[in-house]
Amino acid sequence: MKREFLKNLDLGEGAKLPDSAVEAIMAEYGKTKQQQDQTISTLQSQLSEANKKLEGYDPEWKTKAEQAEQKLQSQQFDFALERAVAAAKPRNAKAVMAGNRWNYVNKKDAPCGASFCYL
Repeated sequence: MKREFLKNLDLGEGAKLPDSAVEAIMAEYGKTKQQQDQTISTLQSQLSEANKKLEGYDPEWKTKAEQAEQKLQSQQFDFALERAVAAAKPRNAKAVMAGNRWNYVNKKDAPCGASFCYL
């Protein structure tokens, strides 16, 4: 927040905040901002300590978390694909799913520009 913004703020019919009000607002804002910065600093240090503890318990926790995230994305894709096939109402959805080989790729890597391509 800037003092100029408060000084130039139109309260209606050309009325402006008096300098004493601007100073009081800025003082309160400074207190609040300082408290927030202190809270952020405390939380960041707690997070750093927690990460160090996790590495102490399981040094591979980051790898496991990434693998779990990839598995979740794969499952989300599979469910979306199954819903899309079901929405198309084929005679035998299981045969369609078994007969098609779909490869999930990132949109940026997909040669066809889609989120999945038929192989």
